[in-house]
Amino acid sequence: MKRTRSITSWIVAGIVACSWLSGCSSEQPLGEMQPLEIEATIPRLTKADTPLEKTAFVADDSIKVSKSGSSSVYKFDATNSRWLPKVGTGLSTTGDETFTASWKPDGFTGILSDQSVEGNYQKSYELTASAKASANLVLFSFAPAAAKITIVVNYTTESSGGAASITGNSLLSSVTGDQTINFWPLQAIGTKHTFVGLVFPGSDKTYTISVTSTPSGSSSVTKTHKMENKELKAGYNYTYNFSTDNKTYLILNSITVVDFVKQSETSAGDAT
Repeated sequence: MKRTRSITSWIVAGIVACSWLSGCSSEQPLGEMQPLEIEATIPRLTKADTPLEKTAFVADDSIKVSKSGSSSVYKFDATNSRWLPKVGTGLSTTGDETFTASWKPDGFTGILSDQSVEGNYQKSYELTASAKASANLVLFSFAPAAAKITIVVNYTTESSGGAASITGNSLLSSVTGDQTINFWPLQAIGTKHTFVGLVFPGSDKTYTISVTSTPSGSSSVTKTHKMENKELKAGYNYTYNFSTDNKTYLILNSITVVDFVKQSETSAGDAT
């Protein structure tokens, strides 16, 4: 009887000791709240990259991270390559929750109409991301909150003074009404002109693309091309490839679409 009591005492003691030591189990209790850990990248869009895009996070960059019912601002510690709460303890998670994040440039107020002015394209360049946490880690891949449009015009003769714009409904925001965006000229002289602009995303959009240039020894010429019932997705780059003799025709030869995050390219076909 004494031996039975002794064995029972050792079993009870072992159970109590196990509850004190974390080594008794290699798994965290299910549903335990843990501080959120963040990793964030900005994929380089090699087929649509320009010097205007933000391609990496730098010291003291801030992102706003949100989940259902709460949000917190995190600052990038470049020395240790970590995102830390800017104020307080930040967010916690039980895992398997969806988080969203956004980065805004200094002076951001929304998509600006005159992106042909130096600095306005960058001021319109908001980045967003969404991801589900694994345990307490969330991996964000950021992309533009807007749709990016690249306009490429191939001329048969040398031209200068190039300009491009787009006019249509709800191009700056969800507000209904005709709006115009002037594009930034990456190259506006020679036989190949290239322009970029950021546009509010959405479906069933109708808009007119206008391109202007001055052929050598001639006056300024403007040509237009209308697009109807098109979808422009956030985080995608749409490249419109035109050709023109700068006199009688402006032909849309093709459209290519690239996903900023997945880096995949698709063709919208011959859009003439």
